[in-house]
Amino acid sequence: MTDKKKQTLSRIARCLNNANVTWALGASAMMSLRGIVETFNDIDIMVAEDDIDKAYDVISSIGELQPFKADDRFHTSCFYEFIVDDIDVDLISGFAIVSHGRIHQCPLRIEEIDAIADVYGSDVPLHSLAVWKRYYSLMGRPDKVSVISAWHTPLISDEEQ
Repeated sequence: MTDKKKQTLSRIARCLNNANVTWALGASAMMSLRGIVETFNDIDIMVAEDDIDKAYDVISSIGELQPFKADDRFHTSCFYEFIVDDIDVDLISGFAIVSHGRIHQCPLRIEEIDAIADVYGSDVPLHSLAVWKRYYSLMGRPDKVSVISAWHTPLISDEEQ
């Protein structure tokens, strides 16, 4: 993770934490903080559904909202893309993945936050690797599933997914 991305993530974390938002870092940025991957394209902020309005207010105060881009692979209830310090930041709540003609509801659950990373003095809650392995599987991303599998022993069996 570049220093600039870390600084932006620290700033976002400080703002969300000060507003008492329940959130977690997901996707490749989360994997980067865990040392699993080196690079990522954007910062994916997963937010509890009850806190999306607070999170939106926080991020819109420090970033610029981008035009919505529809994606048939997802039926997420709240998805906002912002640019914060020239970094793409996705604010996601009520995450839902379309897979094999079925919608899989994937809201952030507090018990899925399994670690806290310190990024320049700011606490960054990390979404579970087991959860993201399932999400990537549903998204048809075997590359990401393989990377997580190489680093992580699943907490739940494949049959339970």
